Order: sequence, then C-alpha cells, then structure tokens
Amino acid sequence: MAEKGNKEMRGFFTVAGLMALLLGVGSAVFSGSPSVRPSALSGSWYPADRGTLMKEVDGFLRQASPSVEGERVVAMISPHAGYAYSGAVAAWGYRNLAGVPFRRVIILAPSHYVSFEGVSIPRVEFYETPLGRVRVDRNACDSLLAKSPFRTVTQAHEREHAVEIQLPFLQRTLKEFTLVPIVVGELEGDQYRVVSEQLKTLGGADMLVIASSDFTHFGPRFGYVPFVDHLRENISRLDHGAIDLILKKDWQGFLAYRNRTGATICGFRPIAVLIQMLRPDVMGRLLRYRLSGDITGDYVNSVSYASIVFFREDGGGRGDPG
Repeated sequence: MAEKGNKEMRGFFTVAGLMALLLGVGSAVFSGSPSVRPSALSGSWYPADRGTLMKEVDGFLRQASPSVEGERVVAMISPHAGYAYSGAVAAWGYRNLAGVPFRRVIILAPSHYVSFEGVSIPRVEFYETPLGRVRVDRNACDSLLAKSPFRTVTQAHEREHAVEIQLPFLQRTLKEFTLVPIVVGELEGDQYRVVSEQLKTLGGADMLVIASSDFTHFGPRFGYVPFVDHLRENISRLDHGAIDLILKKDWQGFLAYRNRTGATICGFRPIAVLIQMLRPDVMGRLLRYRLSGDITGDYVNSVSYASIVFFREDGGGRGDPG
C-alpha cells in the first residue's frame, strides 16, 4: 500500500503543471528576503493589485451566507485553486469566521511540487500577499520543529500554493492573526496520530485549523479516468463518498476509501491529520460543493472543490479543536 501511495504521489507531481494549465493559472519563482516568503500567486491565481484583490475576496464573502451562526467553528477544509474557480466555494467557510477572535491559524497543506517524508515548516518570519504580510508564529513553529517528523524542506514552500491561497481570505475575515504554515509530505501508519497529537499541544482558546485541499482531479489531464460516462454524476458520487467519511470523522475509513478508489484528493494527508485533531463533540458540515466543469462546461478534465466546516454546537471551547 505504501509503495502504491508513493507511486501515485510521484505521478501527481508530474501533472501539477497540467493542473495549472487546466485552471488557467501559473506559478511564480520564489525570491526575496529569507525572512519573508513572497507571494508566488500574485497576478495569476489571484489579482496582484491590492484593491482589486480586496474587492474580489469581499465580493465572494458577500455572496456566501453564514452557515453555523451561534456555533463555534474550530476547523475547516477549504479548496486551493485559482480564485476564478474555487474562490466562491472557499468563501462559504470563511464567511463564518468574521468577528471570531482567532489569533493562531494552522494551515495544513499537501506538497504539490516536492516529494519528501514527514512534515515541513518553513523558517521564515512572514508570508506576503498583496494585502500585506502575515506574521508566522515562530514560537509555535520552532516548538514543532524540535520534534519528529517535523523538519524544514525549503523547496516544499517556494512554489506551494495551498497555504498562500488561503491567506487573503484570512486577512479579510480575521484581520489580525499569526500563522503556522505546514506542508505535509509522505506519512505512514502511526505518523498521522503523532503529528496530530503534536499539533494539539498548540491548542488554545483562539486556534483555527485549516486543511487545504481540492477533491477529485478527474480526466486524462490528471491521469485519472475511472469511468467514461455520466461524468458529473459519477465524479460527485466519488467525492461524496469521501466527504461522508470526513463528516463522520472516520480518518481511517477516509484513507482506506482513497486508497481503494484511487480518488485524486490532493490534500488527503492534511485532511486525515485534521480529523484526528477533532474532539468527539465536534460536528462537521458540508457548506458548498462545485466542480470546475460547472464553470467551464468541461467534465472530461475537471477538479472538485468543497467547503467543509467543523464546529461545536454549544459554541464553547473558544476554538480549541482538541
């Protein structure tokens, strides 16, 4: 099973560029001060102009509705494609954060461009977007880096879009927060539990956890064609099989489903880690689901997006997922 998973991940890296072509976006080259991770997406995945980006994000948020009013969101699964494709879906999760005093945000992202074992945290002080700089919580990051399997794989963060694409939404809803940016590499067996337990030690009154993930990448462009007819119906059925297990917080069942179907859910490891961090009294809810084919009309090559939130019904706990 491990060998199969590794082969699938290596294959995924080869189609990362093709995915960018499908979504009509590109990647910038990492440069700048060692203490600042500059935007790799500005002008491609989202607008480079501050005012234009602010207007676009705020527009997505206005079109979404608060879906868990009176309940405390503690974690989210949010898509990470270019905003033209997934921004409206992501907004349904972020719409519930406005006015909530989260001060620390952990973003768990997959590695789209670099294959490595373990979990990587960059040694930078800030992430930068056209909306400004987001301070990295160095104390939290350094405490994790002192433990296995946390490490720093610099190349894993240079082009990685799955962390950065979440930031403008956070900047417009939370205003002030510190960031723990994590790129999840290959994990096996008990490593999922170890990572989730170590992350839970950061838990407190004002912590939010986000797993950044798209769902099925379907079509020859992604090397995944498990069926050839009734494409939207079958893709949706495949995605919802995974989503149902996520909502049940069955991380083992979710990983088994992904292995059995081969579903190309790029953030399956971050999702599994997040699920294990959740307390028994936390509930999950799917807020929005859409395919890129719903926009382009092309389901032969299509990527799925879902916005999922986890919350406590009584609103207690002040955001601590563990």
